[in-house]
Amino acid sequence: MRHLIVREHERVHVVTSPISGKYITQQELEELFRVCEEHAVSPFVPGYRCIKFSHFCGLIQAGDLSIEILPKVSDDYGYERGTLLRMLAIASEFPVRSMMGDKMDSQSHSLLAVLARWFCDEVYALCHRGLVRRYVTHQDDLPVVRGRWHPATDLQRFPGRRDRLHCEFDELTADNPHNRILKAALRKLKALFGGHAAIRRDSETLLIWFGEVADVGVTRNELLRLSTDRLVAHYKRALMMAEWFLCERATDFGSGRNEGFTLLFDMNALFQAVTEKLIRKALPSGFALREEGPRYFLTRAIDGSSRFQMRPDFCLLQGTRIHAIIDTKWKRLEPEDKDGKWGVSQSDVYQLNAYANAYACPHVVLLYPGHSGLGEDASRPCFSFLTQGQAESGAKLLVDWIPLGFNRERINWLASLQKEVTSVLARVNVAN
Repeated sequence: MRHLIVREHERVHVVTSPISGKYITQQELEELFRVCEEHAVSPFVPGYRCIKFSHFCGLIQAGDLSIEILPKVSDDYGYERGTLLRMLAIASEFPVRSMMGDKMDSQSHSLLAVLARWFCDEVYALCHRGLVRRYVTHQDDLPVVRGRWHPATDLQRFPGRRDRLHCEFDELTADNPHNRILKAALRKLKALFGGHAAIRRDSETLLIWFGEVADVGVTRNELLRLSTDRLVAHYKRALMMAEWFLCERATDFGSGRNEGFTLLFDMNALFQAVTEKLIRKALPSGFALREEGPRYFLTRAIDGSSRFQMRPDFCLLQGTRIHAIIDTKWKRLEPEDKDGKWGVSQSDVYQLNAYANAYACPHVVLLYPGHSGLGEDASRPCFSFLTQGQAESGAKLLVDWIPLGFNRERINWLASLQKEVTSVLARVNVAN
């Protein structure tokens, strides 16, 4: 299988025959279209003899081509892979111990392989703790009484026979929907990594633990409808990763064929989820975080009805007063921008100006991912909104960033990142 590594928003040439450098053949492109259509995803836009990848990162497998899409943060592919993995760990609330080791940033391990090892490690922990078992009601014809005997049924079905007793009984078994989902994900990993000895060995070993669990096809919709309680609370992370691998389609590998696979993450949504987790941990007492709300309307029509609802990413409330608004942007800042705008989109500034006025908020923040070109001690640009191009309105726009990966010690990377978020909040006077 040919493995291609690209960055988000990168253009790749479409050719009729292989060339040097990055390329996709016309036949491979047709396979990509088919797989993306089946999985209802659009990770790229076709152009003239090329395709341009969008803001999705992850992995696509179609036929004999595997494409790994990494964030456009630095110039090192392995490091960008580590940044994506760290973001997934924070958003999914993985324990910090899962992020240790050299594998995370290693260029010798694909993104899918690292995620597969995470999943196997998590399922190993569940197996050693003990799979969840539940009582399931069965009915069967037995030679001896077990549970509740139904003699009336025996008289109708087996009159005169004493070796057939129709019984109804409860049996404690691991064959339940939660374990079926994990087994379906393990079977999918086994099919995806037929040529990867370590992961195939781990998946086969784990499948032995699930021997009494039925082999059934599982869709992601079934996983989303799955009920949870305190008995399966420790399954949370494993089930979340199972959802990643099962995707949208039913899993059935009886034929042993691998038709295609997608594991893609919307980086806008992922960055917002990461920011939400970090802000909640850094928020000082006396302040509250409201995600995507409160949702005010910007206008009122003649008939009195409200129009154009606003939905800021985060509002920081002090009591009932909105003290600051933070809006995340998964874009790359350009500190060397000649016009002094740092590469900030004018439409984003319009959006934050609307928030500042509509919410009567004195502090609004555009929060970006950091990169090595920004530096760790660089001053943050701050702008005052003007009224009629002259007088300052009182509200200020802070352009800030959080470094998600570069120059972070592995052991202390999460604490360092938390400290950066605390500094962001302090710059808008959100502090004890």
